[in-house]
Amino acid sequence: MFLLANKKTMDLIKSFEGLHRLRSDGMVHVYPDAGYGWKWTTQGYGTTVNPDTRQKLKKGDPPITKDQALRWLRMDIERKYEPPVRQMVKVPLSEDSMGALVSFAYNCGTGALRRSTLLKRVNAKRWDDVPNQFLRWNKSNGKVFRGLTRRRKAEAKQFMEGLKKKPQSGREEPQIPTEAGTPVAVPLPPKNPNRRHRTSSWLLQAFLSWFK
Repeated sequence: MFLLANKKTMDLIKSFEGLHRLRSDGMVHVYPDAGYGWKWTTQGYGTTVNPDTRQKLKKGDPPITKDQALRWLRMDIERKYEPPVRQMVKVPLSEDSMGALVSFAYNCGTGALRRSTLLKRVNAKRWDDVPNQFLRWNKSNGKVFRGLTRRRKAEAKQFMEGLKKKPQSGREEPQIPTEAGTPVAVPLPPKNPNRRHRTSSWLLQAFLSWFK
């Protein structure tokens, strides 16, 4: 799970979710959502469902420690947000660009991302319209929040800057050494899940052909 090693994305999510209701005793208490009140009881870094019990948080739930709040954040990203975002995105993206979409999904929900024009623009590589699509999602319960506007701008910035970096996923061509020792890219054969066993044989023949 790449996000657990991506400090930039973790810091982005933590900075906007915030660690609210941290009391002098070092414990983190539940609090009502800014847009929906106690309907979406929240704790730690924007957590609304206890990852340990899988129960929706509610008013009066016991406080947790700062370490537990961070653990819940990581668990939510690993279980609920990163996997579906990876599945929805059909184009290779860098860790930073993918992380921006995970931050969006963490805040708005994976269903919202799946239905969004934002995702359509990403998968179509319409990079010019991506920032505008991020900014459309700055409301909660129909009300514009300045904090959400700032967050969408930060996510859009990280996404666009991430386009300048190497994608963290993608199908790379194998390298075959020449007699001079310089690697040369060999075109990949067409994908065929029913003939995977032939791929290794094809590569071996390509390798041996350089020494004939």
